[in-house]
Amino acid sequence: MVSSLILVEGKNLSEQELKQLSLRSSKQLIIGSHRDFGVILHIASNSLSELKKSVQEFKKVSGVINVKTIRTKE
Repeated sequence: MVSSLILVEGKNLSEQELKQLSLRSSKQLIIGSHRDFGVILHIASNSLSELKKSVQEFKKVSGVINVKTIRTKE
């Protein structure tokens, strides 16, 4: 199991859209958000490659400016 904290940057991001994003075998949990800054998420995946694919999916969400990994633990 691999888990990661990520920052999804953007203004007025829809938490609902981020929660409902289908990430195959990965699962996401919103930790916190600020409408002018972005959303911090915890993602758990079966492998590092699956985690990387999941992070890329967040970049496709409307309003997302950038996605940064804060920390990853295998």
